Amino acid sequence: MTWKLICGALFASALSFACTDQMDSTASAAVSENAGSDHRPPPRPPKEAVDACASLKASDACAFDIDGHHVTGTCKTAPDGNGPLACAPDQPPPPPKPPQEALDACASSAEGDDCTFTVDGHTLDGSCITCPNGSGELACAPPMPPPPQ
Repeated sequence: MTWKLICGALFASALSFACTDQMDSTASAAVSENAGSDHRPPPRPPKEAVDACASLKASDACAFDIDGHHVTGTCKTAPDGNGPLACAPDQPPPPPKPPQEALDACASSAEGDDCTFTVDGHTLDGSCITCPNGSGELACAPPMPPPPQ
């Protein structure tokens, strides 16, 4: 459930991150959860990842299950040294698939065309981009937020 919430938050504010592969989904979730703030705390790992390292130490191998997926990794703290010891996946999760509304908004468009769609009561303007999942699908992506200062 946690990864589904993270992926949902990712798309709602920054689909372009997922579709341009400029940031992993965990970092993108942090951006969406803190959009508009000047100081962004690091994203919190899911409870399952923290629990997997509860009796281990940094750099130990670890594993946990989440949303029907088995994840293997290494126990680590956040890059700034703060936060709990958690199991960092060996491989990042794949980018989330855009909601159907974003795909429908670009169904008869070309890459780069302007688009608009509504999801969860929010109307988003953006442009059509090709997602890197190999499907060749176009999705309406809001512009990327400015980098943190």
